[in-house]
Amino acid sequence: MSKGYKIIAILLLGLLALLTYYEATEPAPVNWYPSYSKLDKIPLGTYVFYNVLKDSHKKIQEVNTSPYEFLASSDSINGVYFFVNGHVNIENEELDQVLQWVTNGNTLFISAKTISHQLLDTLNLSADHLISLKSIETKPEIALTNSNLPGDDSYHYNRDIHVPYFSSIDTSATKVLGTVKLLTTTDSLQQRQFNFISQSFGNGQILLQMFPEAFANYFMLTNKNYQYTENLLAYIDHNQPLFWDNHYKSGKTTYSSPLYLLFRTKSLKWAYYTIIFGLVLFVIFEGKRKQRSIPVVNPLQNQSVAFAQTISAMYLERNDHKAIAIMQIQEFLNFLREEFRLTIDEFSGIDYKEISLKSGNSIKETKQLFENMQAIKNKSSVTNEELIKFVAKIKAFKNNLY
Repeated sequence: MSKGYKIIAILLLGLLALLTYYEATEPAPVNWYPSYSKLDKIPLGTYVFYNVLKDSHKKIQEVNTSPYEFLASSDSINGVYFFVNGHVNIENEELDQVLQWVTNGNTLFISAKTISHQLLDTLNLSADHLISLKSIETKPEIALTNSNLPGDDSYHYNRDIHVPYFSSIDTSATKVLGTVKLLTTTDSLQQRQFNFISQSFGNGQILLQMFPEAFANYFMLTNKNYQYTENLLAYIDHNQPLFWDNHYKSGKTTYSSPLYLLFRTKSLKWAYYTIIFGLVLFVIFEGKRKQRSIPVVNPLQNQSVAFAQTISAMYLERNDHKAIAIMQIQEFLNFLREEFRLTIDEFSGIDYKEISLKSGNSIKETKQLFENMQAIKNKSSVTNEELIKFVAKIKAFKNNLY
């Protein structure tokens, strides 16, 4: 390894050590991913709520399949179907199955920022989101309409988030249970919007709430916000079984990748990155050091001309002009065979017209050339002058080709 490569390697290793030190000493950033999984202890996980729910609701069953599969598996499923996630888009045949189940006297509870458009249309609802005209902040203040419930009149969520609400409802069939407005200090006359409603559907009930953060760890552990979450549960029957949905969840409940075990631990994750980086350095520097040069292989030279010159020189030294002339004849006949697909073995019965048409020479010139070849073959010897004239005629014949 050259001196330059050694310096570069030392600098890279030093940089890697520095980055590793800063990463190891830096506090882990807060994970605000909206998983809403009962296993997650991150701010937007539902670990706290699920464990509180288990204490107050004894009959909880987790549902890991789609609502269609779960409800179709048995006719004796009755209770409360509980959905909490950023988006719950139940549509088409699956929604028909769920609504039929509600019609039979059951309760559907959905808390999500986005609810399927098909369900909203069925209940004559439409949704929108709040925008502050006097501030760039969108921190919600939420409340329940029932003043008999314990706790504060309103609850604050001290983070800028997307704040959806029901922009229109069917007042004849819909009961408003909760409201939301943006938390500002400049707009005290801001109108509250509906974000928690209920509707009777057949013999059952549908509860829709558009603030799923109310069930997340961060909200419940901030001040007395847990009171709001507890009051939400007052609208469901605790004597009925509760079916907790794990299917419509952004956060996974199971992990199929073996790398999850590495990446979930900071030290293992950086050990993995260090190994990968070291392998890349090894390939770059060690691979160059041991790389062999590829030898240059010169292509074989065409020795045909040299061979012909050697043979011709041998005949010239022996003054065997006839042998040279015979070779010229053979070469010319081979030329006609390759160029015009004409095979001539004997000089009798030659079609001079065909040769003339294909070569561009006149019939007379063609006939004279073949008669000259016949005469040379019949001679016992050929002089140097006769050989030169014969070769000149062959060259002239070839030069007249199309």
